[in-house]
Amino acid sequence: MLTDFGLTATALFGFMNKNSNYRPEIDGLRALAVLPVVFFHFGMGFSGGFTGVDVFFVISGFLICGIILRESDEGGFSILRFYERRVRRILPAFFTVIFATLVLAALVLYPSELDLMGHHLSYISLFASNIQLTAFEGGYWGADAKTFPLLHTWSLAVEEQFYFVMPFILMVLHRCFRKHLFVALLFLFFTSLVYCIYATETVPKQAFYLLPSRGWEMLFGGMVFLLVQKGCPWSKVPYVSSLFGLLGLILIIVGYFCITEDMAFPGYIALLPTVGTGLFIYSNSWNKNWTGQILAWSPLQFIGKISYSLYLWHWPLIVLLKEHRYPQEIGITDQLLLLLISFILSVLTWKFIEQPLRHPAKNHSRFKAFVPACFFIVVLFGVSLVIRKFDGFPSRLALVGGEAVAHIKMEQESLGGQANDTKYTKNGLFAEGGYQVNIEPGEVPELVVLGDSHAGMYAPVFSKLSAEYDVSSSFFMLSGVRPLLDTTALDNDLIYGYLEQWRPSAIVFIMRMDNMIGQILADPDYAKRWESVLRRTSLACDDLYFILQTPKSLERSFSGSFDFIQLRLIRLLVGDGEQLPQRVDEPKVSRISRSQTLAWLIDLDISNLKVLDPGQYLLDGGKTVILDDDDRLLYVDDDHVNRFGAEYASPLFTSIFRTILSRSSD
Repeated sequence: MLTDFGLTATALFGFMNKNSNYRPEIDGLRALAVLPVVFFHFGMGFSGGFTGVDVFFVISGFLICGIILRESDEGGFSILRFYERRVRRILPAFFTVIFATLVLAALVLYPSELDLMGHHLSYISLFASNIQLTAFEGGYWGADAKTFPLLHTWSLAVEEQFYFVMPFILMVLHRCFRKHLFVALLFLFFTSLVYCIYATETVPKQAFYLLPSRGWEMLFGGMVFLLVQKGCPWSKVPYVSSLFGLLGLILIIVGYFCITEDMAFPGYIALLPTVGTGLFIYSNSWNKNWTGQILAWSPLQFIGKISYSLYLWHWPLIVLLKEHRYPQEIGITDQLLLLLISFILSVLTWKFIEQPLRHPAKNHSRFKAFVPACFFIVVLFGVSLVIRKFDGFPSRLALVGGEAVAHIKMEQESLGGQANDTKYTKNGLFAEGGYQVNIEPGEVPELVVLGDSHAGMYAPVFSKLSAEYDVSSSFFMLSGVRPLLDTTALDNDLIYGYLEQWRPSAIVFIMRMDNMIGQILADPDYAKRWESVLRRTSLACDDLYFILQTPKSLERSFSGSFDFIQLRLIRLLVGDGEQLPQRVDEPKVSRISRSQTLAWLIDLDISNLKVLDPGQYLLDGGKTVILDDDDRLLYVDDDHVNRFGAEYASPLFTSIFRTILSRSSD
């Protein structure tokens, strides 16, 4: 994003504004777009600051389509010249920030984090980082994304992909539909917009990141250019220009303050910044009205000039400082200092890298642009492969995490510590009757376990006990999803259908509750939904079990790859010491939520409901047990036990199997 202003804007705007070949209000608009993005990422207000990206999409579409169409009208459009401009404008600052981020990341990130960054760098070097980011859990708002130093490159990838395809589309349209260009772009615009609205509801991560669902914003900018070409429509009523400009600014600013990350985005909502930007550009395309004069203020112009570099620098600095300071939060002083550093680096990058390299050389201009660009792309891709080959260089662990953390991690690996088995929580198993264990053809499960990843961590123990007690079992589990509560109506019908057909001896619920019990107690409608699920399932079995949430090891929650969360857990548990503690105080949030859940379940008064507590084994005098008698770490992160922890608590579940056997023998 933020990549096509300055020289290209000057060239484009010369024919529009006869009094000047430079439109300072466009630079001001760029400032109005980048500042909310930066403040949003710093946590300094602007709940919808991320929509500044949409403002830039429209500006880019206006400029790029304008350059292509203007030069095509003059008979002088050249693909090679077009891409030379893009290379000179985008890549010098881009490579500078990427390689600087790599150096800092090597000093700060854990091996698994650097390895993930290496995978992303491969996509970045192919201008496809947005495609890889669709695989991140939670999308743009997920915990994984927020700890990734190059997350912001997704918008650059969208624009670069637009630059790859749009010249060819416009050349064909210009040749075949020259008299109907606006109608052709309007058709493409509505096609992309309709898909965006549909995808936002059905595949939100793809809708947010990918060009087909974002292209309409840039196409809207192209349509604005075509309207501008037709001439000024209000020469006799100049105040209309001011009204359009004011309305445009209002729409943009409303988006910054009223749109939130909880809303389905982009979808319909993205029309606010998109239409607002188009109106502002259109209204100021001849003589600036007062809205354009405001944004032409010289400080805003300057911020607009450095906006590309500012966008590139600010996010890696935020993420890497947070990683360096963890578990301490960065305060307002840190934020202000980091903001100042971001501005200083942006000014330096603009002055000494962007400006000198963006203008074509007198001799061999394209050679001097394309050859270095290809070289650095190959180097970047090669570096990414090396990082991946060596798994993020684990030898750096002592440097990054400290000697104690590195030693304990190695020690736990030698004891057999490993990630939990994920085969029980794979998608697509519900239609097959869940993940089934110890079931012969023609048999139905005597035991059904339902839950999220908290059920998944105990699933191997249930499988082992199923074999020992010769009990047929089925597992309906999804990581981060509570079956019958967070699942779709179709999945709910499948699960209820199986339960009511099988009528198992026992149904067991195991799920995270510390983030849900507060809403259950505060929202009667939500509580009734949970109660309805428990009462309906209780009617489909002899015994209904609810396993209280496992006592937490830490107050703070975190997510990521196994290596990352294990290292973070070790670091937090060790603190300033040298060894893992045997026991830690159970965090207050764990203690309160578990007692509230127990009281709520008792109040439901479901006759065949039994509540079991893993704290019977994983708590000792109010303290969470961290290590077993063999000094093996029992936890993966703050609230998930590993296979050692699951085995440590396994005696809790034997009563379920004994009851099943006793009932079957009656």
